[in-house]
Amino acid sequence: MHRKTTLLPQIHTFYKALNGAITNQTLTPISRKAAACYNLSLCQHKSVPRAYSSFTSKRQEYASRDHNTRSTKQPSVCLFSSKQGGQSSHISPDFILSSPFPDIDIPSDIAFHEYMFQFFDAYGDSTAVKDFLSGESYTYPQLEPTARKIASGLYRAGLRKGDVLLCVSINLPDVVVLMLACSCLGVLYSSANPGFTPAELARQLEDCEASVLVTIPQLADTVNKALNSKNFNNKIKNKYVFGQSSGFEPFSVLKEDDGLACPNVSINPKEDVLLLPYSSGTTGFPKGVMLTHYNVVANLYQAEQLETVNRDENVILLLPMYHIFGQVVVQYCTLIAGSQLVTVPTFEPDLFLKCLQDAEISTAHLVPPLINFMAKDPRVANYNLTALKRIICSAAPLSKELTEDFLKRINHGVAFTQGYGQTECSPAACYDLGMKRIGSVGKPISNTHLKFLDIDSGKAVGPNQSGEVYIKGPQVMKGYWKNEEATKSTLMDDGWIATGDIGYYTEDGYVYIEDRLKELIKYKGSQVAPAEIEALLLTHPEIQEAAVIGVPDERAGEVPRAFVVKKQEAAQLTEQQVVDFVAEDLRISWKEHKTHEEVLQADVTETARLADKEEIALRWSFYKGELGTSFAASLEGRTGGRRGSGRPKRSWTDDIKQ
Repeated sequence: MHRKTTLLPQIHTFYKALNGAITNQTLTPISRKAAACYNLSLCQHKSVPRAYSSFTSKRQEYASRDHNTRSTKQPSVCLFSSKQGGQSSHISPDFILSSPFPDIDIPSDIAFHEYMFQFFDAYGDSTAVKDFLSGESYTYPQLEPTARKIASGLYRAGLRKGDVLLCVSINLPDVVVLMLACSCLGVLYSSANPGFTPAELARQLEDCEASVLVTIPQLADTVNKALNSKNFNNKIKNKYVFGQSSGFEPFSVLKEDDGLACPNVSINPKEDVLLLPYSSGTTGFPKGVMLTHYNVVANLYQAEQLETVNRDENVILLLPMYHIFGQVVVQYCTLIAGSQLVTVPTFEPDLFLKCLQDAEISTAHLVPPLINFMAKDPRVANYNLTALKRIICSAAPLSKELTEDFLKRINHGVAFTQGYGQTECSPAACYDLGMKRIGSVGKPISNTHLKFLDIDSGKAVGPNQSGEVYIKGPQVMKGYWKNEEATKSTLMDDGWIATGDIGYYTEDGYVYIEDRLKELIKYKGSQVAPAEIEALLLTHPEIQEAAVIGVPDERAGEVPRAFVVKKQEAAQLTEQQVVDFVAEDLRISWKEHKTHEEVLQADVTETARLADKEEIALRWSFYKGELGTSFAASLEGRTGGRRGSGRPKRSWTDDIKQ
């Protein structure tokens, strides 16, 4: 429950109290959930320097910011047009930004696998996908018959239309044919991060209600622990493994099926779900995103106009295939173009660079932390990367400065482009053809519209004014899996979807993404939802309250930083005890990704309670010397919630208690 507060007196009390060892005071911090790794802190004050906000609560900053590169004046006219790729981009009188590309006809009567199979015959015996380490591969003529054999085997095992198959794996060529097989059956394909702990995997297994699971031998123990978790309603009937593992049926058995049992399933492309990736959306725990056959086919039609991949290229598939970027943009766009996918199981610096060199990779889809690595790591100079012709970066904001650093280092004429989207958009929504503007994610792709709503008023804003990004197009999801409340709060009745991202657009239609209104953390391009970590912390018998925010990290983009409040009787609770408590449930040790920030200890008084995460972030910025007193004063009396969004306000405890 929110309660109104006067922020400035609390800030003064907060910092007055930050002077010693841990005491028994109270802090009601911030929230939202889970992670891959994090930097745990129990805070302790050293000094209170003045400064200016850098990463929190952009709402007030937008109003007072000195826009050196863009005007904040309301445009004197309401209709603009610009050119990209010979086409005009329009801004309507009600400030809706449309694509520079003409609308295209997207068929609504073709299933995803039928759409994909129609391309393959034209590419002869060329290699479709090859694993860089093992050399395992499929040619284009092998994809459809192999997929139908797998579908036949799964059908014999009892899998039917509407069932869910969950894959927990690294990038492998077999995953490509497995996904096509699921489409043939009308089965929903869901994927999970192979770095999940058993508890995290169990949560997704239970939520998606999967009846079949496919994994790799290295994760067999994790899978078994997840399936044997307490209070888990296990619906798994069959377990398969890519390779060999006791208790699992080899995936090769499915590929050896004669294919005769593969049914002719009737697919309603606009209603039947193809993919069920998990995303935290704008807030809360991860939710299944229902992407229909039509959603994905529409996004591929849209991508065809962009020519992100050309025929006979070598395209590295390093981005994880459980992530929508690797799953759709990298994988499917490459196969449609008739190029070769080169799978890499995980990021290891020399393995990544060796693949770029030895496989003569011409196109690489990367995320900002990988751009940072290539721009700054000395090992890059040891490899010949001249085959690399194009970089496509997405999944998180990329600064102009880092882009320029990259282009200075990789300076043999590489084309550098950015895109923007989200899981809920299948995922692509914007694309920059040919790096027309460094730092911009380009313009809306065909059949796609964007608008930017003022955070306070909820009204659409014109060029050069920041607001929350809303997207509308045929690629927008059907909704969240068995979560009507989350669907209604994110997907509007008129088809617009709220992204939780803050951005703006220019008079000539270029879109810039500045920050996130949502409380997710972008760890190496992947979403980290703090609420899961907070929920875990709250299971500790000596912890009263817990909160997690993202803090900047040069390697990872952001890492989570946790704040905890001990119960009154927990006088001896230490940071190390809390770290030890959560360590076994974290995907990656927090020690491996600790930021340059000093590890702090907490001491907060009873009066320094927080209304929401935004306020804890403000205090953290104030402590670090990033928040000036005038900026803090402008927030006096503010309560939590998303003002002007038309969605109900929620306190940080709401999601945890439910």
